[in-house]
Amino acid sequence: MGKYTFWEALREWIKHISWKIFLWSIEMTADQYLTSVEESRQFKLEDALHEIANWADAYPLEVFPEFDFKKAREVLEKNGMTLDAISASNMRHVITRVSEIAKEALKHG
Repeated sequence: MGKYTFWEALREWIKHISWKIFLWSIEMTADQYLTSVEESRQFKLEDALHEIANWADAYPLEVFPEFDFKKAREVLEKNGMTLDAISASNMRHVITRVSEIAKEALKHG
């Protein structure tokens, strides 16, 4: 490649000065800034995991005990529904929300 042209050198100098001015304006060193960005990302990912865990704990067995699946299947089938269809619908709802939480955390992380 050769030497920088005047404009390429000027662009590089402006990038360097802009970075320095940015660090000066936030009163941090480059290492401090990069560490804070990584910590912020880590906090967002941890928050997402806590949200998923809290959501999982929202339906304790003490409050929502398991029911007689055989009886439920019979009642549903008498009314033209299946327990499998309801289970699939519930799982889609759950996994869709978990996916939204994860995608949001990764997008901003």
